[in-house]
Amino acid sequence: MKSMCAALALALVSTFSVGVSTTAAAQEYKIGVVDMQQVLQKYTKRQQKYDALEKEVAAKQVEIDALSKKIETAKTDYNTKKAAGAESSTLIGLETQIRKDYADYESKLKEHQATIDGMEKQVLQEVIGDVETAITNFGTSGNYHLILNAREGAGGGAVVYHATALDVTAAILQQLNGGAAAAPAAAPAEGGEKKKKKD
Repeated sequence: MKSMCAALALALVSTFSVGVSTTAAAQEYKIGVVDMQQVLQKYTKRQQKYDALEKEVAAKQVEIDALSKKIETAKTDYNTKKAAGAESSTLIGLETQIRKDYADYESKLKEHQATIDGMEKQVLQEVIGDVETAITNFGTSGNYHLILNAREGAGGGAVVYHATALDVTAAILQQLNGGAAAAPAAAPAEGGEKKKKKD
């Protein structure tokens, strides 16, 4: 599940990477950057959802393990009776039951996997929706023109360099995790101005 956070961060980049017109060079733009992966990792609700999902996986695994053990026990019984010279009708009955149990095992395994996949997809959609809404509300209330993903490294965000004063990650997390952070006064950047290196 660790790789999910990186995938989510990448999925959200396009939502907030918007172009700035440079036709009015004198106009100032209020710009913020946010570390999307950090937001997703530290979002309390996301962790709670995944904890609940892991418990569901564990519960379903118990059922699958029980079916597997039942099949192995039946196989052992079959081999023991076969070695002891049991009647063919007895062996056929045991073999039929083993095949039935194995079919049930495969069916349950597929059913549980589909259920878990569906639950996981729902969690991802809910988390992405929450983060998108939080950033939109933050940007709107703070009169931001741009909020970009500043995640560094391969497969990271759209920003290569930025001044630390532009980072609004902590404020977004505060809003998501129960606080109502007011948008800080991020340093404005004039149209067409190059991004500054991190302090």
